[in-house]
Amino acid sequence: MTALPDLLARAMAAHRAGRFAEAGELYADCLARDPGNPDLLHLSGLLRYQEGDNDAALDLVGRALDLRPATPLYLGSRAAILIACRRFAEARTALETALGLKPDDPGLLTKMGQVLDRTGETDAALASYGKALAIDPSHADALVNRGNLLERLDRIDAALENLWAALALAPGNADILNNLGFACLSGKRLEEAERWFDRAIDAAPDHVEAHINRAHLYLLSGRFEAGWREYEWRRRRPGWRIADIPSPEWRGEAIAGKRILIVAEQGLGDSIQFCRHAADLAALGAEVSLLVDPPVRGLLSTVPGVSACHDSPAVIPVPDFHIPAMSLPFRLGIAGQSADAAYLQPPSGMDKERGIGICIAGNPRHWNDRRRSLPAALASQVPLFRRDGLVSLHRDAPYDAALPDSLCARGDLADFTDLARIVAGLDLVIAVDTAVAHLAGALGRPCWLLLPYLPDWRWGLEGDSTPLYPSLRLFRQDSPGDWEGVLDRVASALDERRTLHHD
Repeated sequence: MTALPDLLARAMAAHRAGRFAEAGELYADCLARDPGNPDLLHLSGLLRYQEGDNDAALDLVGRALDLRPATPLYLGSRAAILIACRRFAEARTALETALGLKPDDPGLLTKMGQVLDRTGETDAALASYGKALAIDPSHADALVNRGNLLERLDRIDAALENLWAALALAPGNADILNNLGFACLSGKRLEEAERWFDRAIDAAPDHVEAHINRAHLYLLSGRFEAGWREYEWRRRRPGWRIADIPSPEWRGEAIAGKRILIVAEQGLGDSIQFCRHAADLAALGAEVSLLVDPPVRGLLSTVPGVSACHDSPAVIPVPDFHIPAMSLPFRLGIAGQSADAAYLQPPSGMDKERGIGICIAGNPRHWNDRRRSLPAALASQVPLFRRDGLVSLHRDAPYDAALPDSLCARGDLADFTDLARIVAGLDLVIAVDTAVAHLAGALGRPCWLLLPYLPDWRWGLEGDSTPLYPSLRLFRQDSPGDWEGVLDRVASALDERRTLHHD
C-alpha cells in the first residue's frame, strides 16, 4: 500500500498540473485514511472551488476551519470561494479575521481588494492592492487585479502598465494576455487588442473569454462573418444556458414545413433585436415560435413570421428544431443586421402621452452598467432633465438618489407592452444603451441613443446612425466618461429641434 505522504504528493502534483479528476480521487483516498486532517480538507476544498463546485468547496474548507479556526490560509480560501458566490459581506468578515492574524500577507490584501472592488469601494480597493504590492512588488495577482480595476476606471495606460508587469512575471499566461487585450479594447486600441487576444488563444486554444472578446472586436469592427462564428464560444462560458428543449438544435438544415423555436438567451434588448430573424426563418418555410422572458412575451407576439410566443418551456409543443436567438445570424449566414422598417406593431390602445421619453439607466447587474448608464449625481443635476414635457420610461428606480420626476420609476409599466404603448405615442425617446432603445428602434420611433466611449459591438465604432434601427440617432462620447459632452450636444439638438418645429 502506498504510504500517505507519497499518495498526497501524487495528489498535489496532479492538482498543480490541472488533472482535477485524478487529483480528486487521490485526495479522496488520502481523506479515507486521515479524515480529520485539516490540510487535506483544505486542499480538497480548493480543488472543488477550481472545478466550480462552490458548495462542496465551502463545506470542505469550513470543516478545515472547524478543526483549525485561526488559520489565515484557510480563511483566505474561504473568502475566495465566497467572492465567487458574490457573498461579499461574509468574504470581508473572513478576510478581516485573517488580516488580524497576518496583516502583511499580500495574498490576503489582494483578496480584500477584490471584495472592496466588488462592493464599489474603488479607492479602498486600489489602496489594498497598493499595500500588497508595497510588501511584494512581484505579486502577480495584485498587479492583475489592480490592472483590471484601473481598466474599469478608464485609466487605460495605468491598467496596461500593471498588466505588462504581471505578464513579465508569468510570460505566456493566457488570462493576463486576454486582460491586456480587453484593456486595449476598452481604450479603442483595436489592433493591439486583437494581437493580445490572438496571443492568448495561441497560448490556450480553448480560452473561452479570449474567444468571446475577439468575437466582440470582430463584430465591433464590422467583420460579421468571423464575429458570428467566433461568438459561438459564448456557449462554453460557465453559467451560459438556455431552456432545456427536447429537440435537436437547428444547424442550417432544410426547414420547410418544420416547426422551429427561437430561444432567448440574454437580455430583453437582445430578445427584441434578434427576434427580427423569425421572418428569415419563416421565409424558408418554417413555422416559427419564440421562447422569451415574460416582460416581452406579449409584445414580441407581433413580430412578423412568429406564429406563437411563449414565456415558459412547460407549455410549448415540442418543435422539430430549436436555436439560441443569438446564433441566428451565424446559422443564417447574415453578414450584418439591418432593418429597413419597423418590425414591431404598436400595441392597441396606444397611450396618448406626448413629449420626450427619458431612460438614463439600465439593469445595474449588467457587467458594463457603470459605463453605459448615466452617473446618478450627474443625472440629478443636468438642466436637460428638468425641462417640461419629459416622460420617464423607467420600470424600476434607476438610482436611490433624489431625481426629477421625469427620471423616477413609474408604477404603470407591468411589462414591455405597457412600455410600448407609451413609446409609440411619444415624439422622441432619449435613452442610454438599454432595452428601451431597442424597443423604440423596433417600433420605428425616433430615438436618440447615448453611447459610452467604447460602445457595445452592435453600434459600431463611428457615425451617428445605425443600419440596425434607421430611426435611431447616436450620440457618442468623445473620451471615456464624457457624459457632459454628450448631454451638451443632446441639449443643443433639442433646441434646434424645437426651433424647427416652431418654424
